[in-house]
Amino acid sequence: QKFLGGASATPLVEAPRLSEAIFGQTGKRPRVFLKLESESPIGSYKLWGALAKVLFVANQLLGQRLGRVLRLGEEGAILIARKPLDAAVLKRLTIITASAGNHAQGVVTGANTIGAKNKIFVPKTIPDIKRDRIVKLGGQLEYVEGPFDNAFREALYYELEQEGAIMVAPAEPLVIAGHGAAVGVGLLDQMDAVGVRPNTIVAPIGTGGLITGIGLAVRNERTLRRLGDLRRHGPGNPDEDIQLIGVDTEGADAMYQSLREAQFTELASVSTIADGKAVKSPGLIPYLMLRYGGLVDRVTNTRESS
Repeated sequence: QKFLGGASATPLVEAPRLSEAIFGQTGKRPRVFLKLESESPIGSYKLWGALAKVLFVANQLLGQRLGRVLRLGEEGAILIARKPLDAAVLKRLTIITASAGNHAQGVVTGANTIGAKNKIFVPKTIPDIKRDRIVKLGGQLEYVEGPFDNAFREALYYELEQEGAIMVAPAEPLVIAGHGAAVGVGLLDQMDAVGVRPNTIVAPIGTGGLITGIGLAVRNERTLRRLGDLRRHGPGNPDEDIQLIGVDTEGADAMYQSLREAQFTELASVSTIADGKAVKSPGLIPYLMLRYGGLVDRVTNTRESS
């Protein structure tokens, strides 16, 4: 939140036809809202976590000189700096990651923002449209045979071997925090602005970074309500908790299977039309936080066809 501020606000729109399709045409129907992360500068929520990690690292290296993001676009962010920045320090860095597409665009945008180099490890099966968008932003690609997990291992090896390489993993704590600040807190603030309090939030699951970040935001909301925080919703009411539901999909449901079996599980294979969640195993930190942290109320899986 310190860095992203209001620059991460994507549209929140009401979807009455979706409400009608889900709950029927008669009687009083719950209102359904959509948080349009597709309207972010790179077309995905994954920008926020990647940018948060890159800005945090840069801020530490520069001695706490960075302020909030003033304006954000595909080419990078315009920042408020408290003091002149030492560009030479940042140019020596190489921001790296492994990604099937969207996360990589966020990492490249972050690297562009601070003037650092980048290196992106991607599966050879990456869709052309995502490859082209990464390259257009200035991404330097390293192609790896096999699934995303192989690309992730190669990125970790590179970080260990190369001086100045900084890994931005898809589901590490600072990335999760960025998702939570932009999507989770942002959603709650936008709902509050239109005078509606959500009672259920439904979020998708891949490695688990997004729903874990949202879960942290919702859990903080629950705590504030129990303490009677008047700044947001008035006196606390434990009976009015926001329910958070995670949705995984059959064929690529590593997180669902891990939570069901109560152990970290790696799938033998994955089959999904959503290349961004074609992972054999969930993120370890999200798995541990979802299993032991009480961040979600329920995780389910469904057929992609439904």
